[in-house]
Amino acid sequence: MTDRFSKISDLFEKSAPLTAALCQRVSTLPPLVKLAETARRDFGQAYAGGQIGASMAKILND
Repeated sequence: MTDRFSKISDLFEKSAPLTAALCQRVSTLPPLVKLAETARRDFGQAYAGGQIGASMAKILND
């Protein structure tokens, strides 16, 4: 979620820096890199679709 919403990323890094760092390290594992690539290819920048996705993007991005 943090790779799609800048406000969540900033909040996460400030409020839970060790957990944020762990998530960054885990996200570099090859199976998760492949999953992220597939999701980006299939769904683009979207985290959720329709009105929910539009609302999330409006509120959670700079």
